[in-house]
Amino acid sequence: MPEETKDELFEENDSSLVFDMDAVEESSWEILPKGTYDCIIEDAKFAMSKSSNKPMWNVTLAVVDGEYANRKLFTYISFSEKALPMTKKQLNRIAPDLISKTFDPKKIADEGSLVGIQVRAKIIIEPYEGENKNKVTDLLAPTNGGGNDFLND
Repeated sequence: MPEETKDELFEENDSSLVFDMDAVEESSWEILPKGTYDCIIEDAKFAMSKSSNKPMWNVTLAVVDGEYANRKLFTYISFSEKALPMTKKQLNRIAPDLISKTFDPKKIADEGSLVGIQVRAKIIIEPYEGENKNKVTDLLAPTNGGGNDFLND
């Protein structure tokens, strides 16, 4: 946003910040077409699900190439009892070296062990709160030459 526009939008006074919402353009995202995209994990945070209160990772992916390079995708990996078989399957594909008998998802997230891992994200389009949104339905191993050394040995 140009500096003069920022100055026109914001007024500072003693107790609050006031700005002209009529001058602010509403954010919108073009959804990605259904498909499978080469991505990198940019972030993974350990959290408790708001709906089930079960542990999970909130994962931020970035598309790495093509027309949608640098676009963000958001997903979660659940550690609920019901989801564990699918979670294990995904982790075996994308980060098998992280799976051990004493698996600690909070420690893995806190250490940033997932950040930088290349994956392929399978996405669909589905309605959410009256709008079409992208949904990551699966995480797959990267394509050949994708960069996870342990998968290319």
